[in-house]
Amino acid sequence: MNRLNDSFTSESFSGNLTAIWRASHLRDLEIAARARDAALGQITSKVTFTEQVSLKRSWLSQPERSWLLNHLDEVQGFV
Repeated sequence: MNRLNDSFTSESFSGNLTAIWRASHLRDLEIAARARDAALGQITSKVTFTEQVSLKRSWLSQPERSWLLNHLDEVQGFV
């Protein structure tokens, strides 16, 4: 169950969970964003993302970190 929950959380925060829905409702989202910005009195601007952050984190594979985590008990590793 933890793996499923972790996977769900990761997909949610990365945007993969709703990618298809957002692509199929792009026009509605743009209209809603313009209406929101007009109601708030803000200038609209378009933001484009050119990169996607890798889910693999290099700092997790550091040998010193692995050694340390192997020598901690469960409570210490959690903290």
